[in-house]
Amino acid sequence: MENIISQPIDWLGSAQTAMISVVIVAIWGGFGNYMILFLSGLTGIDKSVYESAEIDGANGPTMFFKITLPMLGPVLKVVVMLAITTAFKDYQSILVLTNGGPNNRTHVMFSYIYQMVFGTSASGAQLQIGYGSVLSIIAAIIIGVITVIYLNFSKKMDEIY
Repeated sequence: MENIISQPIDWLGSAQTAMISVVIVAIWGGFGNYMILFLSGLTGIDKSVYESAEIDGANGPTMFFKITLPMLGPVLKVVVMLAITTAFKDYQSILVLTNGGPNNRTHVMFSYIYQMVFGTSASGAQLQIGYGSVLSIIAAIIIGVITVIYLNFSKKMDEIY
């Protein structure tokens, strides 16, 4: 297993791999929390429901889609809500890992707004507080639209399950 790669991979310094690295860090950071929620939801499902389904002739996939998934509906709603809010507030890890670089490839909406309003000591650019404020208002509108979509999704999940 020698010489699998010819040179080290610059995960955070390469434009091709920087955003992938940031996404992997974000997924890994939330994975444990979401798994604890799902496991607690799974322990809340009574085993007699599965036994009844097995007696009625249900197989594994049928039990998953007809029993497990519907009974995990409330937990799934919480996990989706937490994932959405974490995705919006996870700009801090981008600022720590790459500061938006290389070549601004890892900037997300909020890290860009932060840089416009507060700047960084490394950037010699002049602060653009007015532009950052307008971007913040647009971000609030986008979050409002996503909130309405999530609430509709949540209502439909309540009706289905």
